Amino acid sequence: AACQLRAKNNEMTIENCTRCLKLDSSNAKAYFRRGQARLNRNDFDEACEDFRESLKHDPTNQDALNRIALAERLKKSYNANLSTNLKKMFQ
Repeated sequence: AACQLRAKNNEMTIENCTRCLKLDSSNAKAYFRRGQARLNRNDFDEACEDFRESLKHDPTNQDALNRIALAERLKKSYNANLSTNLKKMFQ
């Protein structure tokens, strides 16, 4: 999953991390990597869920905290841009 994530193969990363979590639901790295892949796809809410789940299993993971904040900022920006573009379309 780490190699796939670096290669920006988000779909395979998500699929493999999900398989891993079926075998070991306490794998913090799998949640974190799946969250990164979801963030890359602009699936902000799902990414935050994965980062929070990663924190449950590894409370010292500062990267997960940072990614939650990043996902929330990106979601606001994405929604603002979407709103602006939709307004332009319907004027």
